[in-house]
Amino acid sequence: MTGLTGAWEVVAGVLPGEPLKEYTKRFLYTSDDAEKDRQNNDDGEPTNVFTEKMQQAYDYAMQITNPSKVNWVRVDFIWF
Repeated sequence: MTGLTGAWEVVAGVLPGEPLKEYTKRFLYTSDDAEKDRQNNDDGEPTNVFTEKMQQAYDYAMQITNPSKVNWVRVDFIWF
């Protein structure tokens, strides 16, 4: 059974503390992802699934950072 290990949530909006659904996006890191990273720990590659998911979240946050559409953007990370 695949469980949730971590997640990044990107939210943005106009009014402080009121995220707009159209800008909300979650990037999930599962137990399967964690196992893959453990198995590939010594594969010589510079990235892993954790890093890829984190980069996707921050890239998305950068894409929606546009003062003509939103006044704030936030990335939250949680480890379960």
